[in-house]
Amino acid sequence: MWRVGLCALVVLWSSVSAFADAARFVEEFSNLSLSSEELVDSSSFSASGAFPPASQIQPVDPITGEKFENVLVSPVKYFKREPSRKWRYVTFYRVKKVYDPISHLPAHWQYCHDNWRFADWRISTRYDLTFHSSISLGPKDLGLSAEVALNIAQGVTFETTRYLSAIPGIVAIHRPYLKSEAWRGLTYIQTYDAVQRKFSYYKPKNWLRSLEVYPDPFYLDYQKLEILSKVEKIDECSNYDPKNDPSPKHRREFFF
Repeated sequence: MWRVGLCALVVLWSSVSAFADAARFVEEFSNLSLSSEELVDSSSFSASGAFPPASQIQPVDPITGEKFENVLVSPVKYFKREPSRKWRYVTFYRVKKVYDPISHLPAHWQYCHDNWRFADWRISTRYDLTFHSSISLGPKDLGLSAEVALNIAQGVTFETTRYLSAIPGIVAIHRPYLKSEAWRGLTYIQTYDAVQRKFSYYKPKNWLRSLEVYPDPFYLDYQKLEILSKVEKIDECSNYDPKNDPSPKHRREFFF
């Protein structure tokens, strides 16, 4: 019992420590006076003084030019010593599709005589999400939705029923898999100078004491959950028609 309590205390301490480090960074960065040498010109101007929405930002690393797939932007923060300047987090990330077998659900055989909805899987399972951002105060501070933030804090319960429809003309085994998305990327800091009406990205000349790695690695898993069937084709029936075969290039195994 004391070991369990000690583990829980260590996890709690780690979370509190990480939050304190992030809070220290936000306070330290908000008190900076930035020089031009510490900024990367994003070649973007604004007459309104408003940061562009995520949809108007190219998913490209502003320093290396590496291409990503998506952009996430945070709420705006302000520099305390320079009221004409403000800043926010901009995260560039890719989406990786993840397929995990669901071991506690049974596999189902499909035979030549089976037809529409010959079997189903029912699931109600809780998943703990992994989230990493060392320079933000949490998911919402980085720009993620309140729902995602709640799922990170409490875990997400995935409850659904997946009905299996027979694939015409084959004998096959259907195995249950959880499909999810893992988001991986980098978080930069974007600044805006109201005097010059100019956007830039922070490129530290000297690392801040509270900033160990920059740009900051971003990671979030267990997004967009669904159940798929991994189909293993065993044999073909007398009514098999290649035109009705949904497998890519008629592979023996495929997701359906």
